[in-house]
Amino acid sequence: MAEPVDPVACRVSGRHSPRPRFSRLPAEPAFARFDTCRLPTLPSAISRVGHMAFVRPTIRRSFWWRQLNVTTLNDSLLEGYIVEAERRFDVKRFPINICGIAESPSEGTHTQYDPERNNITVVLREPGSNDFYRRSMLAQESIHVFSPATPAEANALERGLATFFVLSVIENLEQPDGARSPEYLRDLLEVEEFVSNCRNGIKGLMEKKGRLCLIEAVDIFNLCPNLGWGKAEQLAKKIY
Repeated sequence: MAEPVDPVACRVSGRHSPRPRFSRLPAEPAFARFDTCRLPTLPSAISRVGHMAFVRPTIRRSFWWRQLNVTTLNDSLLEGYIVEAERRFDVKRFPINICGIAESPSEGTHTQYDPERNNITVVLREPGSNDFYRRSMLAQESIHVFSPATPAEANALERGLATFFVLSVIENLEQPDGARSPEYLRDLLEVEEFVSNCRNGIKGLMEKKGRLCLIEAVDIFNLCPNLGWGKAEQLAKKIY
């Protein structure tokens, strides 16, 4: 049976089409898989204007509910990956305000860090229903939230660590998109060597400078002399 809606709570258009009430819908689990989650349907809404009744049909997979699910899923995944990075590297993230995750159909995936306001926004190239792409991109960007940097500050260590991390937390991911370029692959290999030679290297650098983009070659060399001065310089090199 259709659920009556208070006409005062409905904004009636010229055709007297009521707006459904959303507050009674159940919440979806935070970690539900986006590509397989079952989206609930809205109840039919009836409003009476004068002596006539107008019925709004049931809406399936409505845009607003999809956006709510996507926002919750993105936030939960990003936070989960940051917590995992803290656990793996045994060091707390740089304290920062996360403004949110914006999906763009045209922009590439990246982060926008504002050091003056100490906030960051993640821009995710709209993955649609590709859950695997969504998870791998958020895992990679989580490192740039874990240790943020402006484009002018970004260095090879941070870029290589992001690729290194996504390969370690996403199952069945042979090679991220970024690792196909020679620069990303070189940074990845040098980070792997740094981590293998200095088990607590990331922790030591974060505790020393707060953000990985602020480290210098001498910091890496003093922490891991076995790596060699040349590779320490390469990891500390700015990439833009």
